[in-house]
Amino acid sequence: MKPVIHRVEANSPEHNELRAEHVCGTDMPRLLGWDENKTIKGIIASKKGDKIVPSNLHIEIGHYLEAAAYVALKRCGIPVEPADPQKAVFISNPHYRIGSTVDGKANMYHGFFIVEIKSTFMPTKWKKWQDNAPLNNWIQVQTQLLSSGIKRALLACICHALPMPLIVYEIHENLELQAIMKQAGTEFWDCFNSGRKYKVNKHIKERVKQLYEEAIANLEISLFYSDNREIFSLDEKNNILRIYEESIQPSETNRFFVDSNEIFGLS
Repeated sequence: MKPVIHRVEANSPEHNELRAEHVCGTDMPRLLGWDENKTIKGIIASKKGDKIVPSNLHIEIGHYLEAAAYVALKRCGIPVEPADPQKAVFISNPHYRIGSTVDGKANMYHGFFIVEIKSTFMPTKWKKWQDNAPLNNWIQVQTQLLSSGIKRALLACICHALPMPLIVYEIHENLELQAIMKQAGTEFWDCFNSGRKYKVNKHIKERVKQLYEEAIANLEISLFYSDNREIFSLDEKNNILRIYEESIQPSETNRFFVDSNEIFGLS
């Protein structure tokens, strides 16, 4: 089944409705037992429309850092672009009701990549990123690859600290994990519709951890780029959003995200 693309205003009622109708990339790590920051009850509430995250200072800082990451990536020679400069792009696999909002894309000589951008405020978390791409973020990116049908992704993280260091990992699709995610998504919706309690399968949880470790060993999770230099001057840091907007240029790769008939050239 071909993926379906939705272009909506970010955090609008339409965007929130799409999130409520799908198991999203940030939900999947918890369904597989690898995100203690979320609860199953919270995920269920969000699907009922009872839990809408309002815009707040943390989200606004995240938007700032995402813009900074785009500019930093381009300055480092990585041709990334937002999925859509004006809209949020939500890609779904309607058969399994799994979907994700996609941050960006990169069309490089060795293929087309989905781009996921993360940010952190804590030096302790940044150290973990330096060790490797975190397990929960790997699962999130695999959800995006499953939803879109794309084979590879770039997972970038920028730290909100001087000198705003940047790290990027290349992620390859993992078909066994994606099969597990399909099963987890189906089980979640069955529980949601019937009122049964969703339980994390301990054996599946451990298998996911094994797959993650195997992906690292097989270089299916690999360091793509790392930079600890001072990328921005103080004046630039104060004007990141303007610099980001000026850096956005239309390109042929935007055709990949025009509508569901042209998504990724599959039709």
